[in-house]
Amino acid sequence: MMWMRFSAGDHPAYHHNEGGDDVSDVLTVLLPWLISILLHVGVVLLAVFVVWSTVQETDEEEVIVPSSQLSETPGTPLETTETERETQKSSQSSSSAQRSLAKSSSQSESSSLASSSQSESSSLIASAASGGGSAGKSSPFGGQSTASAQFKSTFFGTGGNAKRIAYLIDASGSLVDTMPFVIVELKRSIGELSEKQKFTVLFFQGNDYVEVPPPGLARATSGYKQEAIQWVDLESGNIVPAGTASPIAAIKKSLQYNPQLLYILSDNITGQGPYEVDQQQLLSAITSANDGTKINTIQFLYEDPLKQYGLPRTLERVSDKTGGVFKFLDARELGVQ
Repeated sequence: MMWMRFSAGDHPAYHHNEGGDDVSDVLTVLLPWLISILLHVGVVLLAVFVVWSTVQETDEEEVIVPSSQLSETPGTPLETTETERETQKSSQSSSSAQRSLAKSSSQSESSSLASSSQSESSSLIASAASGGGSAGKSSPFGGQSTASAQFKSTFFGTGGNAKRIAYLIDASGSLVDTMPFVIVELKRSIGELSEKQKFTVLFFQGNDYVEVPPPGLARATSGYKQEAIQWVDLESGNIVPAGTASPIAAIKKSLQYNPQLLYILSDNITGQGPYEVDQQQLLSAITSANDGTKINTIQFLYEDPLKQYGLPRTLERVSDKTGGVFKFLDARELGVQ
């Protein structure tokens, strides 16, 4: 008889038990790490969800409410604040004489509305920082939430409670006499923005545009507001009204920045000659480029030529289509007639 001897290592039971012990050891080592990793991933996902929910809720609460009121007594000249009066006095001593506005304005009036000096820029910014200026008076922000009420912007009697703002201004030759009026008001509007707001300014001319550097919406710090105010000053030579203009390229560019509120000022938005733009073409371009921006429009001093043919004003249609407000600003309301 042959005896077969088995060692403990050769027995199948031993092999089975040894394999089970190995798995158990591996699990003992890895399980705490797996649990830790899963917990950390869960915490990160929860944090992302909370932040996303907060951002979504904040965006939904920011209802932009455009408004329009040039003065408390419509039909009378635009009231000037103490800051604006100081600005005009400073302008008289530092600027060259401007051409008269049509037949209704004298040479001295044009000179008082010329470009402002460095001291004017500082004055505007200081006034905004201390709560001065006429923004609260000239633009009622009824209906908005408490969170958004702190954001105010006004420009020639139109306004809104937006944090992100773009100004788009006609720089064609038809504004050569009236651009000083525009620049004075633009400086005031920029000066009263808070540091929590962002803005940019574009001037359209020909088929192109020029923009206050750097391109895009920039935070309205005191330093940047002063730089922008100096840049738009007519004496800087950055803005020289000339020729005719099409606004389409400038509108598309400004809407790419996704401002909450866009101001458009022109005396004839559809242009003339080779730069004449069909009203429907302009509205279609705005619709395709717009992603919720409210557009406030200012028909500056002269009526839209289309009105004489019984057609609706182009700028008025732009505002109606985007939920903004339209303002026709005549010489009487500027106080020059």
